[in-house]
Parts: sequence; structure tokens; C-alpha cells
Amino acid sequence: MKRAFLSFSISSLLLVVLLCSCNSVLKKECENCGGDGYTMKECDECDGRGYVIVTCRECDGDGYLECRWCYGNGGTECSSCFGRGYKTCFHCKGTGSKENMESCFFCGGTGRERCFSCSGRGYKDCSSCGGDGRVECDECDGYGEVKARCPECDGEGKVKKTCVDCDGEGKVSILK
Repeated sequence: MKRAFLSFSISSLLLVVLLCSCNSVLKKECENCGGDGYTMKECDECDGRGYVIVTCRECDGDGYLECRWCYGNGGTECSSCFGRGYKTCFHCKGTGSKENMESCFFCGGTGRERCFSCSGRGYKDCSSCGGDGRVECDECDGYGEVKARCPECDGEGKVKKTCVDCDGEGKVSILK
């Protein structure tokens, strides 16, 4: 009788071991990830937009650049008076007096009259920047910030996340 019990126990044990090993071997494609081992989730870095806002490298966040025509001065030297702000009096030819030795009415006896081209300033407002010395940055349109491709999701808006159902294996065990 001892023998029969021992043979039954061993065969039962073999059957249980066989069933257990079969269950762990039987796997099917994970429904959560479709067998890829990962799922996609919205990127935390860009909130799913695919881009991030960064400081403009062209203007360093200022929104403006130095005017390339006047080099930030806001004006250019007057070509009529060569930057002096006055011209030799046309009426007395710079002598300050008329032929009769009277003081010249037009220049008040100084021999100079104010330059009309620059209104006596010696420079003209730069036509490119309007006298400000700076122009709006073309790269950021004056905002100081630009959109850049998100480095986290490479512009896709989503990032890969290991599948929680299959732990990245792509297959899950099935029980029968």
C-alpha cells in the first residue's frame, strides 16, 4: 500500500509541475501596448505641444538688436553740413558782412547759418530705426522668446513610457 501512494504522489506532483510550467510559458501579446513594450504619454516638458519657449539667441531675450545702419547711434552724420550743424552763409560767403560792411542779416554776422537738412543737429535720424538706435529682432519679432523643438519628445508631444501591464516585455502570461 505504501508503494501505491508513493507512485500516485509522484505522478500527481509531475502533473502539477507540468501544469505550472505550461502556464508560465503560455504568453500572449499585451493588449495595453500592442506588443511594443511601451505606451505613449503626453510629454511633461512641453505639455504635449511639441515645442518649448526659450530665450531668443539672436537678441538674448531683449527683443531688439542694434541698428546695423547707424550702429546704435540713432542717426547718421548729415551729409550737407558734415556733422557740424551749420553751413557757410550763402549770402555773405562766410564773411559775416555784406559788401557795404554791414553785418549780414541772414547769419547775424557769424558767417554761418543753421543747416536746414539736419535742423542744426549735425545728424539725421536713421531711416532704418527712426532714431532709436535699435530695431525689432527678426528672429523673435520683438518678444525676446522663440518656440524651439522640445528636447524631451523631439517635437512629437509624446514620450515613450514602459508599459505597466507587461513591464516592457510586450507579452503577458495567460492562465488557463
